[in-house]
Amino acid sequence: MQSDTPFKLGQFTVNPREYLIEASDDKKNSLQPKFIEVLVYLATKYPHLVGRRELIENVWDGNHYVGEKALTNAIWNLRQELKQGDDQLIETVRKIGYRLSIKPEFLSQENKPDEQPVEQFQLSQLLNWKRFSLVLFPVFVIAFSIFYFVHALQGNAPVKISSVTTEPGREVFPAVSPDGRYIVYATRLISRKFDLHLKDLSQPDLLPRQLTFSSEGEGRPVWGAKGEKIYYVRKSWDYTRCEVMQMTLVTAEQKVIGLCPGHENFSISISGDGKVLAYTGISEGYSKSGIYFLDLSNPEAKPQRFSCGNECTYSDRDFAFSPDGKFIAVTRREESLVEDIFLVELQTRESRQLTFGQGDIRGLAWHPDGKRIVFGSENFGAREGYVISLDDNKITQLNIPGFSYPSFFPNSHEVVFHSWQVLSHISYLSLLEVVAATPFPLVQSEFNHGSPHYSQRANRLVYVSNESGYNEIWSSAVDGSQRKKLTNMKTNLSSPRWSYDGESVAFLGPKKERLGDNLYVLNVKTRSIKKLVSPFNEHYRPSWRRDDSAVIAAASQNNESKLYVFSLDGSNPKSLGNSSAVFAIQATDNSVWFTKGRNQGLWRFNPEKPDDEAERVLSGEQFGVRYNWTITERGLYYQFDQIDHHRINYYDFNSKKVTPLVKFPTRTLDRFGSITYIPEEEKIVFTRSEYPQVDIKRLDHPILH
Repeated sequence: MQSDTPFKLGQFTVNPREYLIEASDDKKNSLQPKFIEVLVYLATKYPHLVGRRELIENVWDGNHYVGEKALTNAIWNLRQELKQGDDQLIETVRKIGYRLSIKPEFLSQENKPDEQPVEQFQLSQLLNWKRFSLVLFPVFVIAFSIFYFVHALQGNAPVKISSVTTEPGREVFPAVSPDGRYIVYATRLISRKFDLHLKDLSQPDLLPRQLTFSSEGEGRPVWGAKGEKIYYVRKSWDYTRCEVMQMTLVTAEQKVIGLCPGHENFSISISGDGKVLAYTGISEGYSKSGIYFLDLSNPEAKPQRFSCGNECTYSDRDFAFSPDGKFIAVTRREESLVEDIFLVELQTRESRQLTFGQGDIRGLAWHPDGKRIVFGSENFGAREGYVISLDDNKITQLNIPGFSYPSFFPNSHEVVFHSWQVLSHISYLSLLEVVAATPFPLVQSEFNHGSPHYSQRANRLVYVSNESGYNEIWSSAVDGSQRKKLTNMKTNLSSPRWSYDGESVAFLGPKKERLGDNLYVLNVKTRSIKKLVSPFNEHYRPSWRRDDSAVIAAASQNNESKLYVFSLDGSNPKSLGNSSAVFAIQATDNSVWFTKGRNQGLWRFNPEKPDDEAERVLSGEQFGVRYNWTITERGLYYQFDQIDHHRINYYDFNSKKVTPLVKFPTRTLDRFGSITYIPEEEKIVFTRSEYPQVDIKRLDHPILH
């Protein structure tokens, strides 16, 4: 949809062909094509009101998942360009759509220069050609040859990747020193905590120098402007304590300069002049974490919150200052499934969205030219690198699998990153072995497989796999054979759960119309999929009522999650219990077992007595996970984390005793995974990954030149 006819709108002239808006003072601004297409569509429909859905259908080809946010961003940018005193040239009709407030004046063909008669034109062209062909042709050939040679050379320039670290375990979050000689990074050996190390790139054979030796875990380092200090996060192993640290490298002196939320991802950045440190923090009066600025030039300065307050519907996650110090790039997550990058002007705090549904952002860094941002993104279980141009929002894939948390060398197009390529698979553990057993793979390949759940009636497993290129719901026999793909929604599905009769599967999937997720129920026999009625925008992992009449799931509203019953008959959901919760399972006696969050224990209540207080079965010290647990008629299987390993424990309902069953290295069990029990074979099935081997690499990519 694009009309090429220019038109005037008040004091502005819009040229759709060149994507230009010209003001009365002859100032010309080039806008993104989609912005101009929105404006042209509104002009062609004047004076009628145009709905959001109609605009998305015509400008974004009906892609509501991307178009919903992109349209809001386009309207905001157009209003910034079309400022005419106090008047708004684009009028908003709340929850309906938009229209122009003044009539557009389409320019006639009279503005075009007079055309010559055809015969005169042809004769003139012929004479000009004979007169200048001998001169122009060689010039054209030379210019074309130079242009072709340069672009061919750039296009064929090799991608150079070299290893910076190759130690066993994980080396992550590299940061290049201001002089480009050193990198500081976090290292974690098997069954050890994270420590910071310093490597001299000018002496690659020299062993790295260990910087931290505490009992805590350190990570996410950044350098001070002069290379004399580093700043980083220090967390306790159980995530109950989190501190922002400063270290003077010459003396190894450390001091606490801020506090942070231990149970959330941490980010940190320093301004180009080294005067302002930004970090993920928390303070009294705020229920959510946010970005805090600390003036490093003032020893008496207190951290100042930059993020919005409790009224925000999104959370700021990762961020990086621009080289000129005028902007900060921020990743924001409005719901659990979507994270995008925004460009925020520090002085005005006005923001512009750069990505739309790009996936989970895994680190970002400004190119030294200040015109591009490089970032890692995880989609459907696989990480990849991208670069986005701030001039036109064009995103280019680097084709570097595993690309995560980049850091540029000063005044260079080269970058270091850590390469994360870790696959998950489904394993089982036999509970009948006399000899100590180890888990065996059940569903394992070059793809990710996880979140298994078993149905005794169907005698099959359901799980999530990205084998098709998307996270879809799959099914298999209990031995991993007879695999079938049950859905074809081509999106990011999660958390499948069998009904007790073995006929249906409940799961989560992202909304198409806006950010958030929906609850779905799949009829396994007919493959039909039903979306459950819900007024909520964010739901947590589903389970079923014992009679299969409804799905039980927590939903989030006003920054609090509670349990609800979502009926299959299309009626509105009803609350279940009074406590905050994130995941629940109904037992055979109809009692509801649930978790409230990380390190908050396991709870139980009787839904037939809604006014009774919930009973805490296990304390936060005994039970710390949200999701990776399941109940049986006799007991409870659950993941239990220690400082240097994971366990799967069994809690016996009768004896009230906890028995450790098996021990795993850290990061090989996912606390967001699932455990399921197969009574006929006395085994448990769960999501597992091999111990991550993550190295730091150096990249010279022609796209970044």
